[in-house]
Amino acid sequence: MRLSRHLTPGRRRRANAVWLLVGAVLLGGAMALGSLAGNTERVTRLWVVAAVAGNGTARVTEVIDYDFGRGLEDKHGIYRDVPGLSDIADVKATVDGRPVPAETEYLSEHETRIRIGDPDRTISGVHRYRIEYPLARVAPGHRLAWNAVGTGWAVALDDIRIQVTAPFALARPRCVSGGTGSRSSASCTVSAPEQGSLVAELPGLRAGQGATLYSADGGRVASRPAQTVPSAAIPRAAGRAHPPLLWMYGTAAALVAMALTAMLLRRAGRSPLHDEGGLEAAGPGATDGKRIRRVDLSRLAASRPRAAAPPEGLDAARAGVLFAGRVLPEHKVALLMHAHERGWLTISQRDAPVLSRKRSEEEASREADAMTRDALKAIFGNRDSLTLDHYDYYFGKAWEGLDTDLREWLETTSGLCDPAGPRRSRPARRAGVAATLTGLASALTGAVLSGHPEHLWRGWAVAGAVVAGAGLALAVRAWEMHTLTPHGARQWLRVAAFRKYLAHPDKPVGDTMSEEDVRRYTGWAVALGEADHWSAAAEASAQRPGHPAVHDHRHLHTSALAASLTSAAATSSTSPPSDSSSGSSSSGSVGGGSGGGGGGSW
Repeated sequence: MRLSRHLTPGRRRRANAVWLLVGAVLLGGAMALGSLAGNTERVTRLWVVAAVAGNGTARVTEVIDYDFGRGLEDKHGIYRDVPGLSDIADVKATVDGRPVPAETEYLSEHETRIRIGDPDRTISGVHRYRIEYPLARVAPGHRLAWNAVGTGWAVALDDIRIQVTAPFALARPRCVSGGTGSRSSASCTVSAPEQGSLVAELPGLRAGQGATLYSADGGRVASRPAQTVPSAAIPRAAGRAHPPLLWMYGTAAALVAMALTAMLLRRAGRSPLHDEGGLEAAGPGATDGKRIRRVDLSRLAASRPRAAAPPEGLDAARAGVLFAGRVLPEHKVALLMHAHERGWLTISQRDAPVLSRKRSEEEASREADAMTRDALKAIFGNRDSLTLDHYDYYFGKAWEGLDTDLREWLETTSGLCDPAGPRRSRPARRAGVAATLTGLASALTGAVLSGHPEHLWRGWAVAGAVVAGAGLALAVRAWEMHTLTPHGARQWLRVAAFRKYLAHPDKPVGDTMSEEDVRRYTGWAVALGEADHWSAAAEASAQRPGHPAVHDHRHLHTSALAASLTSAAATSSTSPPSDSSSGSSSSGSVGGGSGGGGGGSW
């Protein structure tokens, strides 16, 4: 008979720890996947310089910091498609400062491809390519119209700087960017630091976007301004976060935050108890002038001896709710078994448990407390009996109502639970959920952007993991803030002591196990998560030679009925899924100058 679940605070904490560990690992994995998603090829920096001659032709120098990422395909180098470039033009190239051959390939009458790389070698990471080539008709009639960045790039471009120098003034400069035909100048800033020079800057362009510079003839200048071209040496690496490392860092950061949050919550959830007489002090109002201290009840209970009798003032169902700090199906089953044991209803076993109302025992019914009377009335309605072999609407509603009744009893009317606990835990749980979602969004954003040169994004991702981990622990462990009153703490310890006896009845304290014990305490064992141990001990007791129960196995029927009743109650209180289905219904622009084209990797 498998009825026990994570009922004790210790078991509940261990179950929570497993879920939090799974959550931390999944969070780290999501960050690693985010890093992979953002770890795509891109140009991390592009510097384009055109030295324009008096006849309108130009010598173009491009410095391209190309990040090949960690894609699954082997890469060998990059290519540049340049409109207006002859396939026999003088093209020079370097990679990380080393001169390399640059192949030119005729694509069409208007476009030539420059290919740089070795087909026998693969390449990864960030590398700096410097390409020089001549280009005609950049500024015909001293009027600049140059596609400095073409719209044919297959990857995104970051940190773009464009410079033009000429032996004539570049009047009324304008820079437009975007897709082919775009006239937007919003993201492109252009300046003229001196006569005969233009500098344009863009924070970045998406694949398929470009930038074009225009200017009018402003007359000759005394001397051509100097060019500024970055070094051809190896660039500073973009510093992409390695996905497995990001997984490890994210998981570790979340686990540390979870552990600290759980520790603080457990400390905040300690219940008050009188220094002396923890079990012996009288009722809910008794203090006897003793000092109250905050204690961890689970640890204190571990050092307490077993008790062979249940605490006074509690039935099995309410004791189970107090001990677990929440309502579980086993507690409601224990309530039915208590009603059966007291003669307020009859539970018989055929193919499935049958509940029968005892109309003739009105006096016994009047002895039942209000919650039990209301539950039995809701279960039966106008019926005399009910078989728990299928979903029953009235049983389901009564079962659901018991959840509310038992929870309200614990939190408000029992005098055992600090009423401020729920007021603390519910907002804390909501705050934990909000922090989890916020941290998850931050962690994923930082992970996706972790490949950018700024190290800020990797720190952002780890900080998001810390927030998500703390939030998840707060949401999962907010129940720790449900503290008990001093009387509630004493009753909890008494329940824990009796639970020890139910877990090890084969070593009785005082009297040996009897048929009466089995009949009275099986409901308690169900409510306190010790049904397996109790049932095994009852069966072993019945097999002992000379034991009164060896010839009468009726007490075993009670243990078997508990298991059957738990399963049947779940069946009768859960509505079957519906079969419904649903459907659903579904004065210049970019590209207007010379040059441009695009590029990518091969």
